[in-house]
Amino acid sequence: MDGIVLGGGVGVSAHARHRIVTERTKVGMPETGIGFVPDVGGTYLLSRAPGELGTHAALTAGTVSGADALLLGMADIYLDSSRLAELTEALEQKPAAEVLEGFAQQAPAAPLAAARTWIDECYAYDDVEAVVEALRRRGEGPGADPVPGGSVDAGTAEVDADAAADAIMSKSPSALKVTLASLRRARQLPDLAAVLAQEYRVSLRALAAPDFAEGVRAQVIDKDRNPQWQPAMLEQVRPADVEAYFAPLEGGELWERRPAVAPPPRAVPQPGPAECPRPGRSRHDRHDRRTGPPDRLYRPGQHGRSHGRQPRGCRLPRHRV
Repeated sequence: MDGIVLGGGVGVSAHARHRIVTERTKVGMPETGIGFVPDVGGTYLLSRAPGELGTHAALTAGTVSGADALLLGMADIYLDSSRLAELTEALEQKPAAEVLEGFAQQAPAAPLAAARTWIDECYAYDDVEAVVEALRRRGEGPGADPVPGGSVDAGTAEVDADAAADAIMSKSPSALKVTLASLRRARQLPDLAAVLAQEYRVSLRALAAPDFAEGVRAQVIDKDRNPQWQPAMLEQVRPADVEAYFAPLEGGELWERRPAVAPPPRAVPQPGPAECPRPGRSRHDRHDRRTGPPDRLYRPGQHGRSHGRQPRGCRLPRHRV
C-alpha cells in the first residue's frame, strides 16, 4: 500500500493477509464526497477500528497516513519505501511471513492516536446532525489535543474539530446519513461476508440516487467542486429515506444462488446470392470446380487480372498497377 490507496484500492489491499504501508502511504474512503457510500468491505474495516476513528475517516472522507492505517487496523507492517526493491527480491526466495518478519520496522507515531479523545467524544452519536453539533461545540471550547491525521496539518483540537465539521457539511447529506447507518449496522454483523451483502444492497440504491451522478460530475468531470445535492440539507433526509437503502433486494441478495439461464441461441446469418463470405470466393467454391484451382483464385491486393471466376454482383477491392 505504497502511495495513494483510495476506495477500491482499499478493497483490493486492506483485506489481504499481509498489508504493508510506507511513509508515502495515503489511505482513505472518499465516497461521501461523490454522493456514494463506502463499499468493497470498507464499512467492515472502519466499523472495527478503535473507538470512533473509523467513523471520523468515513464521514470526513479524508486520507490518513501509513501509521494511522496501522492504528485503524487497515495495515499490519510498516516499511520504508527505500527497502521495497529489496523486499521484492527476498519474496522470490522465501515465504512471505518469514520475509516480512525480518523487514518490519517501527512505525512513527500515529497522529490520529493523539486526537482519539475528541474524536471518540464527538462521533459517539448515531445521528449526523448530532455529530456535527458536537464538533462545533468542541471547536468553540478549550482543549489542547494534538491535531489528527488527514487534511489538517497543524493546529489545536478546536481547529481540527471545526475543520472536520466543515468537511462533513460539504458532503452529500444522503450519503452521510446512509454511511453512518451502514457503519453502525456493520458493527453488529458477524463477518465480512455479511457486511459485503449489506454494502451490495446499499450500493445498488446509491447508484440509482441523483447524488452519485452529481458528485461524479462536480468532482471528476466538470471539477467545479460545487455539487448540488438532492436533498441539500441533513434535516431534509428522512429516516424512511435512509431505511430504504437497506431494504431487501427484489432481484436477490449478493450471496443467494440464482438459477442459471441459458443464453438464447444465436442465429447464424446466411449470405445472399450476391454476397461474398470470403474475399475472392463464392459461397459455392468448395463444390464448384469452374472457379479454378485455389491457387488461381482472385485475392485482394493481387496485381493483374484474376484467373478465377468472380461471382456476379460481388464487388471486391482491386489495386491498380
